[in-house]
Formats: sequence, C-alpha cells, structure tokens
Amino acid sequence: GSRALLHHVHHLLLLLPVRLSTPSWATVTALVIATAIHGAYRLGAARHGRPTVVSALEVGQALPLLDVQILGVEGGFVSRVPMASASCQVVVAFDPSCPHCRSAADREKLQAGLLPTVWITDADSATARLYRPLLRAETRLAWSRLGLEALQVQGVPAAFLVDDRGIVRRVWPYRGEENPDLLRRQCGPSRGSSDR
Repeated sequence: GSRALLHHVHHLLLLLPVRLSTPSWATVTALVIATAIHGAYRLGAARHGRPTVVSALEVGQALPLLDVQILGVEGGFVSRVPMASASCQVVVAFDPSCPHCRSAADREKLQAGLLPTVWITDADSATARLYRPLLRAETRLAWSRLGLEALQVQGVPAAFLVDDRGIVRRVWPYRGEENPDLLRRQCGPSRGSSDR
C-alpha cells in the first residue's frame, strides 16, 4: 500500500542525478523532498518494529565485482580498480547529501580497530569529495554508478559485510558505531585460517 509507494518514491529520488556545483531551486527542492521521504521511511520502519531495508542484496549472495574509482587520501590521485579484498571488509553505500551518512562518518572516525572499509557513492562530485577528510585515512572513498546499482541500494547509509570470498554476510543501515569484533565473528574464518 502506501508504505510500498513511499519506498519506491524514496528509492527513485536517491537515484536522481544531482548537480551540486550550481544548485537550482528544483535541485534544492528535490533534495529537501528526498531527505524528508528518507526520514519518514526510516522513522516508519522503526515505529513498527521492522528493520529498515537498505538493499535487495541478501545475506549469502556473492557481492558483484565492483569496478570503482578510488579517491586517494591526498584528494588528488584517482585510480580505477576492482574493489576486492583479501580479508573481511565493510562496504558503505552513501549519498553525499544524506545527513544520516554524515553522522555515520563522524561516528566511524572515532572508532578503533575497524575492518577495512570502503565508502561508495554513485559519482564523483565536490560534495562527495568533502567526505575524504571526514573518514579515517585508511578508509577508501569510491564512486561508481554501476557499482551502486549492483549493490541494489534502497536506502542510505547501507552497509554490507563481505567476507574474503566475496560473500555478503550482513546487510544493515550503517551507523558508524558497530562493534568491529562482532563484525569479524559474523564474517567467519578467512580462507587462509583454520577453524581451530
């Protein structure tokens, strides 16, 4: 019913291409509407005791091989590489204009002992690049519209716990304060380790 319609409108608004270098009245209006719908969707799910669905990708599925552009720590060097990892990692899908994403980045930076983490958005923009100093130096900032589509993102910030085999172990609304030891246990043993 109305929740399904709200969910679909929310998803479509997140995929709208937005040029933030020269914001127009229509762009600002679209961002305000998208933020309001996003907030209402999250609040509605929380009030009804249902977990917020952030992706159609399910636990146990293989993470699609994502070819992403990685922004260097210095902010200038960009290389195009497949997003792969030799260990368990967290992939965070975000929208640079999302206030929940900004809050999660602020909380994440205060954490210690985190798993390797990649923040991914749909396109390079001045607003996306503002996240580089917000994130820990070892966190990768990446963009790929096809990558975001492959993750089947329905709400942001969306987190994916991915093991060293590329299997999704957990999908959840990212807060940036998750327990890294718990995430490691949920990821399971790596290919190179024994089960002892």
